[in-house]
Amino acid sequence: MLHRLRDQRGQALVEFAIILPIVLLILLGVVDFGLAFNTQNDQSNLANQAVRLADVNLCTQCQASDGNSRIVRYVAEQADTKQLSNNGLTICFFNPADPMGAPGPLHRGDPIKVRLSSNFEWFHYTGLDFGTTPIVAEVTGRLEQDYKNDATDSYALNVKYNSATGTTSNDPGCK
Repeated sequence: MLHRLRDQRGQALVEFAIILPIVLLILLGVVDFGLAFNTQNDQSNLANQAVRLADVNLCTQCQASDGNSRIVRYVAEQADTKQLSNNGLTICFFNPADPMGAPGPLHRGDPIKVRLSSNFEWFHYTGLDFGTTPIVAEVTGRLEQDYKNDATDSYALNVKYNSATGTTSNDPGCK
């Protein structure tokens, strides 16, 4: 009986079974962190595209029938990651010099800011709810064309657009 207790056959299998969940958790955490980082990079790139299109107040690649939401619809369609495409991206243009969010006209040289926000779902591929983390990208630019606050503009100030629902809502200062 004593000889049987000292037998080490199967010990490696037991150790492997104990260590495997820990190694898998670390591996999935690294993969998920990479996905979150990729989502942040994609969102920053989209914010840069949006502010550049707003700077010149022209979006030749956008569909003309979208009115004042031409740029936001185009930017939302350019999202590369599934997290941004499926869960929704909130896009809002505002004047950082006006904290009250007055939608008056802006002139060449005035600052304009775009804020893109989304929620990153951790371990979404498991089907379990591990919570979300907000990811926000803000970029400031200077207008090269006047913003007239009418239908000729390619975007609307202080209007939040949600790409998941396709809805817009007034949001002074885009808070």
